[in-house]
Amino acid sequence: MRTEIGILIDFSREACAYIKIEKEDWFRLAEYAQHFGAPTRYLDWTSNPLVALFFACSTRKTRISAVWLFQHILYREFWESRTPSHEVAKDIPQRVADLINNKSEIEFPFAYSPYYPDLRMSAQSSYFMVWGTSGKSLNEQLKGKNISLVLTKNIPNLGAKIGDSKVFGYDDFLVQFLIHPQYKRLILRELDLMGINEKTLFPGLDGIGKYVQRKSQCDYYNDS
Repeated sequence: MRTEIGILIDFSREACAYIKIEKEDWFRLAEYAQHFGAPTRYLDWTSNPLVALFFACSTRKTRISAVWLFQHILYREFWESRTPSHEVAKDIPQRVADLINNKSEIEFPFAYSPYYPDLRMSAQSSYFMVWGTSGKSLNEQLKGKNISLVLTKNIPNLGAKIGDSKVFGYDDFLVQFLIHPQYKRLILRELDLMGINEKTLFPGLDGIGKYVQRKSQCDYYNDS
């Protein structure tokens, strides 16, 4: 089984004709590797709920899917309260490099908005979460982790204001919206009318091909 560094080196070796990244720039390599399907410690999110809805409806056509709402402002308060201060003080590239090289004390995943060196990242409004030293799922790590916080930012949808002291927990960090398979085709049709489809989320010929393929296999415009 390949190590994390081994996987990134393999990706760099194969991708060097297409992207220019400094040797052992683990942070940038991991971003590219994640976005193009190689296994990493990253998890993809998006800041655009319509993009999340598209991906939820375009997969597992006959099964229930879900869109997850991640309360990133609140989670950051939680993360900083559970992470050593010297780790919080590091910039994100250094955090990622230290984690990949097993030199980190960060347990819980942290999230950030990346720069967009690739058109797909921009089109999909990419937002990344990087796993810490725990290999457990985010659900497992957050369940039972209630915490009292004095907020440093307003969080309108929770009715919380700067200076409020409240107890928050799992259900405040993550909210799940289930999508029944019978509605997926209708949702994809509505998203397409709003310009959310393969050709806009995957800029280039590859995205156009996927878009035309889906239209040829499923004429949802004639569905009632």
